[in-house]
Amino acid sequence: MWKFMVFIFCSIIFSQSLYAEGVFGMHKGMSLDEVKALDFGDMIKVPKQPNFYFVKDPSNLPSDWLLVCISPQEGLLKIAMRWEIQTNRYGDKLKNKFSELLSILTDKYGTGKKKDFLKSGSIWDEQEDWMMGLKQEERVLMWMQDDFDKNSWMLETIGLSADASSMQKGTLSLSYEFQGWTDYINKKKSQQAEGF
Repeated sequence: MWKFMVFIFCSIIFSQSLYAEGVFGMHKGMSLDEVKALDFGDMIKVPKQPNFYFVKDPSNLPSDWLLVCISPQEGLLKIAMRWEIQTNRYGDKLKNKFSELLSILTDKYGTGKKKDFLKSGSIWDEQEDWMMGLKQEERVLMWMQDDFDKNSWMLETIGLSADASSMQKGTLSLSYEFQGWTDYINKKKSQQAEGF
């Protein structure tokens, strides 16, 4: 009997340690004060976006900015990070960073689904037009995971996507949506619709 109890105890501790690791120390349900205690930097409330907070050049994170949604009732529900990348018209540095992040994500969370294509009929079909295709939203480079083998992270969806603001400047966006995020958004939409 005691061996069984030791096994249960060890299983609980292991599960909690996985949960505690989270995403750079963040996990579902954390309060605003708990996220602030991780000391990423000054958390600025996003105007006209209740429960959203933004950090430019966060410390202790590898990204250029951090955005979180923390509901007073549900706690932390979404994490978003972004990288701004100077590259060439071929998008080499942007593609390399995407591949680097994708390798890390698939190792931890599973294969997921990757989309990498140029829309039919696009004129931006030369290699040197890669960034222009992305800027014109005619090229797609993204990855998503919503099917987790073991979901100790309590995630609904992880998404990684690329876009461009010019031929030399691109961005990568990475988002983590925790369980309860979809319900939260649907509730917000319903409340807004009631105002009409």
